[in-house]
Amino acid sequence: MKSVRIISILLLLLAVCLLYVACDGGTEPPEGDEPYQPNQGDPSCVHTYGDWIPVTAATCEKDGLDKRVCSACGGEEIRPVTALGHDEVSHEAKTPTCTEIGWEAYVTCARCDYSTYVELPVAHQLIHRPAKAPTCTSYGYDAYDTCVNCPYVTEFTKYDALGHEYATEMAADEEAHFYPCVHEGCGERKNAEAHEFAPSNRCYKCSYRRETEDNRFIFAPVEGGYEIVGYNGNESTVTIPYAYNGQNVVGIGRGVFTNCTELQRVNFTSYSRITYIGEEAFMGCNSLSLIVLPRSVEEVRTRAFSGCSALYGISFGINSKMESFGPYAFENCKKLSVLTVPSEVKAIGVYAFSGCDVLGSVTFVSKTGWYADGVSVNVRSDGTNADNLTEKFVSAAWARN
Repeated sequence: MKSVRIISILLLLLAVCLLYVACDGGTEPPEGDEPYQPNQGDPSCVHTYGDWIPVTAATCEKDGLDKRVCSACGGEEIRPVTALGHDEVSHEAKTPTCTEIGWEAYVTCARCDYSTYVELPVAHQLIHRPAKAPTCTSYGYDAYDTCVNCPYVTEFTKYDALGHEYATEMAADEEAHFYPCVHEGCGERKNAEAHEFAPSNRCYKCSYRRETEDNRFIFAPVEGGYEIVGYNGNESTVTIPYAYNGQNVVGIGRGVFTNCTELQRVNFTSYSRITYIGEEAFMGCNSLSLIVLPRSVEEVRTRAFSGCSALYGISFGINSKMESFGPYAFENCKKLSVLTVPSEVKAIGVYAFSGCDVLGSVTFVSKTGWYADGVSVNVRSDGTNADNLTEKFVSAAWARN
């Protein structure tokens, strides 16, 4: 009888447990990723639900789940809760330096550990410097890199300047003989001297031989060498030869280039020994724009550049030996605006600069002793014209003690 009573009590407890499981045991959220199964309760119950309570809280990236429970039968009703999304906080970018890391602009979430942070490592900002070979006068170095933000420099080797090294055998070009520097691209020459040609057209010192004579020019012998007396070309640029038949060319004769309207520029070599520009030598060369006379020229004769209407500049070599400008020498050089009279000039012929309509500045390197038609004329201490000097200059004959 006692054993029957014990069994009855155990069966009653089991029934209570089963009822609890049926009414309330399914209210806990499932573990893992299993979907939540709400308690269905009594289908015939007229449910009386309480407040919504979370089963699974929504996060920034995952949806959540709420439920409410019937107070009569324990049945549950559920609803989804949309993911919250990140509560973003923006952070500015920081450029890395040579000693500190940096980062790109990024955002973090105020609710979770979400972040778009990307670290930028410490790094030099390098600029590549190409290698430079040493020359005779400057040092060289290997290629290297430098940092734009700090003194950092990659290792490289610096090479001293080579210094000139001259050939032991003489070389020559059409103008001179010399000892060239043997280093590629240097071009330095030692002991350069102008050729002195024998009648055979070979240089006395280096045996350089002129290939052909320039048949554009006609020469005539004069005291001290040869004078150019004719020209057969029509080039826009002419280089005046400095020697002929082994002797110096010392002058340009009368009318050699008269009315050469194509002529724009006249060149003289550094070895030029021209001492005079003859009468009417370049008269009517209305395209000639600039003339640079070598230091050896002592005399520009009558109407030598008359009518050179495009001539805007006259220049004289350093330490010019120029002594005189003949009458009408630069007559009607309409574009000539500035003139510097070399220190050795002692005479300027009448109307040497007449018709030079824009000549507004005349500077005398030698500032004292000037006379115009026998009347003393003042020159400012800086050498420029004074007392209407320019107006007088174009028509008067000038002389200096």
